[in-house]
Amino acid sequence: MNTKENRRTRLTKILFQEAFLQLLSSEPAEHISVAKLCRTADLNRSTFYAHYTEPRDVMREIEDDFIAHFPSSRDTSKKKIEALFNYIMDNRQKLVLLMRYDVTFRLRILDTAVRPFKKETETKADTSEKDILYLDFMAAGSLYLVEKWIAGKYAFSVSELSHFLFSFTQAAIR
Repeated sequence: MNTKENRRTRLTKILFQEAFLQLLSSEPAEHISVAKLCRTADLNRSTFYAHYTEPRDVMREIEDDFIAHFPSSRDTSKKKIEALFNYIMDNRQKLVLLMRYDVTFRLRILDTAVRPFKKETETKADTSEKDILYLDFMAAGSLYLVEKWIAGKYAFSVSELSHFLFSFTQAAIR
């Protein structure tokens, strides 16, 4: 595939993603049809089917892109957490819509956030069920704080929230 096709494909997918989010702001995901999506994106059905099978595939692609910004290892340095929160702030409207209409997305976020810590914890000989429960609680609480933060309930800067959650995480994994 040449560069021009790659660029065209990326642009087409961006148009479908933007159309999906626009529709999602006014109706539930299950009401978004291929026809509505194509009309909103100003693209035809054959273009849609060249890239996706159903509208939910567009939502999954948007979610996958968001999840890709999470640190993939236990290396949750302050710098990586701050970069993630900057991305969250830059894309907060998208995140709010996705979390409102897709419960599985919230679960994917929790799983992605806690997976590196669980892997390490589960390999320790003295790991208890309480240790795993604590990690799940920590992840769910952090997600709740982030949700409130992007909704404007907390006036922390990206740096302040990053520092707080970094400190919290470091204390929790010791």
